[in-house]
Amino acid sequence: MGKLILNNLYSLLLVFILSFLPYRTIANTGGVCAVISPKITPDGRPLLWANIDSDEKGVALHHFNGPRYNFTGLIHARDTLNVWSGLNTAGFAITFAKSSKDTTEYQEGMFIKMALGRCGRLSDFEVLLNEFDFTLIHPAASFACFDAFGNSAVYEANRQKFNAFDPLKALSGFLVRNSFTMTGNDTAKTEFWRYHRTRKLLRYAAEYDQLSVQTLFRGLSRDLVSLKCEPYPLPFEGSFKNAPNGLVPTNGSLNQHNTVASLVMQGVQNGEDVTLSTMWCILGEPITGTALPTWPVTGELPGICKGSNPVLNEIMGDWEKYLYHNISFPYFIDTFLLTGKNNYLDKILNIEKELISQTRIKLNEWRHQEDFYLDMQFYQKKIARKTARVIRF
Repeated sequence: MGKLILNNLYSLLLVFILSFLPYRTIANTGGVCAVISPKITPDGRPLLWANIDSDEKGVALHHFNGPRYNFTGLIHARDTLNVWSGLNTAGFAITFAKSSKDTTEYQEGMFIKMALGRCGRLSDFEVLLNEFDFTLIHPAASFACFDAFGNSAVYEANRQKFNAFDPLKALSGFLVRNSFTMTGNDTAKTEFWRYHRTRKLLRYAAEYDQLSVQTLFRGLSRDLVSLKCEPYPLPFEGSFKNAPNGLVPTNGSLNQHNTVASLVMQGVQNGEDVTLSTMWCILGEPITGTALPTWPVTGELPGICKGSNPVLNEIMGDWEKYLYHNISFPYFIDTFLLTGKNNYLDKILNIEKELISQTRIKLNEWRHQEDFYLDMQFYQKKIARKTARVIRF
């Protein structure tokens, strides 16, 4: 009872402090996200997917010790006050969607950080929603969550109220949000293409029973189709808007020129150890790199993923500069360089496929072990170092 009172006091105090904080100058951050019910995944585990967009390229992973739960969060590399997606030791995962083009400053990052430190179930998150001053949240923001007890939902913020949508009640078994909400006044005014493209790709994967970590990264995170251009098969041999052959615009696709990270969080089946919930992250524009798994329970992160200038983020940034080399068309990626002589795209896809397969085997081993944390720490570091060596520019 005493611990519960302290937790509530902590949350109320933080809400009070945030209400009086002056808005800080932070990167404009948003994105597109989806939550997928365990009812339609092949292994019966929930999935959370997001492509995070920002006008600031430098991102990192950071381990936090929260008031109730420790967690791993995606941050801008020099800003630990805001967290844009994450997973905690209770198996609670959260990400969000809104436009990254709105320069008005809100507190979604602080709210997500608070939720990860406090919430173990969706019911905890709903309590937090009721306590929080939602004038600090962008009215077009949506929060996608799952917990370790079979619950998954999207919550929409519309000033003082919120609305929950349960994918278990959705005919499709998944929910997608982008830069607009379904209940606010801003419904589908902008960026509707990414919303419909995500739904189409998820429906296709669900139809063939292929909703998995690998499918989400390969099929959604790196997708280059936009309302303007259908570039597949790669390399794109045509010319778009007088650009040289092979150049494809990425200012309207799921993989955008300003997409700074892609995440897939995979939960657990009912009754499984909640600490086996996994946070996969591409720490850079998805088309330039490979996803790595991390587990908050280890209490640490691979060195190449953290700090003020993560090595992994730097490597992917170098590839991004190489692929977006034409200064006359700054938002156009060169698909000939992407798939040419060295075929970098195939290389990262093959690395990722092998890594996901190895990690699936490891997770199955850990499900049958009582003490696996040291092995998890070692594995997390080993695969990170190996991946960095292979994809180094």
